[in-house]
Amino acid sequence: MRAAFLLVGALWGVTSPFLRCNDAHDTSPQEDNILKSTMRLLTNTKFIVPYLLNQVGSVLYYFLLRDYELSVAVPLANSLSFLFTCITEVCLDTQLVQTFTDPVGLVGALLIVTGAAVCLQT
Repeated sequence: MRAAFLLVGALWGVTSPFLRCNDAHDTSPQEDNILKSTMRLLTNTKFIVPYLLNQVGSVLYYFLLRDYELSVAVPLANSLSFLFTCITEVCLDTQLVQTFTDPVGLVGALLIVTGAAVCLQT
């Protein structure tokens, strides 16, 4: 059950850069009609697939809250999500490429992993 936090962090962290990237590359004109705008988003597979995976992570997180205290669940899921976001953005070659080549970034990533391990042991 503790490995589910890794899955939540991965689902949230990996999908966030794709959601941000696909939202930023939306070059269609702004529409006044909310229905047309919503349908355009729902038919855009580059947006909807990461969004649905992100929502699966949210549902799993909701079920994890039943068994774990908020003081453990919130920082654990959020820090793992941040770590997976950094890793994904490095793999996508975005602006965060310096994160894991910079010693401060490496120390930060190691602290996140250490903190997550401590939370999972409790």
